[in-house]
Amino acid sequence: MTVNSTLRDAAFRWIADDPDDGSRAELQGVLAKAMGGDAEAAADLADRMAGPLEFGTAGLRG
Repeated sequence: MTVNSTLRDAAFRWIADDPDDGSRAELQGVLAKAMGGDAEAAADLADRMAGPLEFGTAGLRG
């Protein structure tokens, strides 16, 4: 799997908006590996950027 421009741009936008240093650095590392040709990292990146975020019900129970 390769990193197309849509996937790359989504990752760049996420990195730019992520307020958490740790998760931002983690995604930067995955993106760098994926853009360097690492197929496993590219698949991981695609999975991370696929679809909307899913949230549980924590805090919503009455």
